[in-house]
Amino acid sequence: MDNSVFIQTTSFLVAAAMGFAISLIYDVFRILRLFAKPEPVSVFIQDIIFSLICAFLTFGLLIVRCQGEIRWFIFGGELLGFLICRFTLSMLIISAADKIIRAIKAVFRFIDRYLYSPIKKLKNKIVHFLYLQIRKFMVFFNQVLKNTMRMVYNKLKSRKFNEAGAFIDQKNGKKT
Repeated sequence: MDNSVFIQTTSFLVAAAMGFAISLIYDVFRILRLFAKPEPVSVFIQDIIFSLICAFLTFGLLIVRCQGEIRWFIFGGELLGFLICRFTLSMLIISAADKIIRAIKAVFRFIDRYLYSPIKKLKNKIVHFLYLQIRKFMVFFNQVLKNTMRMVYNKLKSRKFNEAGAFIDQKNGKKT
């Protein structure tokens, strides 16, 4: 067997393994998207990061296996490995991850519904009760202040100033 055919065949198989690995890396990004429901800008940034990772891995493969020469069978091998993984193992990984994520979300919903919500409702009732008590106190305090101010105002109204600026009580005629 010719040495160059053997090298090219092994390079093709290594490229297929690299495509398989790239598909698994893409699955990591897909699982993150299943879990978090990201914004479009976040998806765009994730796609850029994935593309840079793929470009770096493909460039490294071309340097190591083909001395930097562009060989189309390397890209074909990567595509083949990516598609094989995508339609076999990747489908199993994503369905299992989806079930796990749904279970985790169900646990969090249970905690929220049966543990956190009653505590939150109790806190709201306590805060509302305290608000009403403070409001009653403020109304009472406001009434006391109004009565006190009325008395002080009446006392001040009965006084007059003399030429020096001192108060003179109208009833007694004394300076205060």
